[in-house]
Amino acid sequence: MDKTTKKFIIILALLFVIITLIIMFGGYSYQLKGYNPPSAQSQNNNGSVDMKSYTEAMHNKISSKWAPPSVEKGGKVIVEYTIQKNGHIINEKIETSSGNKELDASALKALRKASPLPPLPMNLKQDSINAKFNFIVKGKSEE
Repeated sequence: MDKTTKKFIIILALLFVIITLIIMFGGYSYQLKGYNPPSAQSQNNNGSVDMKSYTEAMHNKISSKWAPPSVEKGGKVIVEYTIQKNGHIINEKIETSSGNKELDASALKALRKASPLPPLPMNLKQDSINAKFNFIVKGKSEE
């Protein structure tokens, strides 16, 4: 197994652990789908696409823009969207509603405020990637 493949496997394992911890302990989480890593031949000598750094930057920017409403009962909103090569977010939509219109609207508003995200990594082959972001809030009665 070459160095590039080992680095890629380590990055994927770290992403899995980070996402699992976030989901387990509440807060925000995200999932990139439709991301196909470049083959070893298409990678430069400096290594592979740095998706770990990108997903951290994406998470931080979206999280910083979210102002969740005060709710009696907690909820979870899953928003699906597309990130273009230049970082602009398009096609944002509620995939799974919390059942609370105000909470759902706050999640969409956070995505719109966060756009544009940092541009996708330069050596990523795709022109865009699809992503999901889970917005989770505890209610007053759950604190």
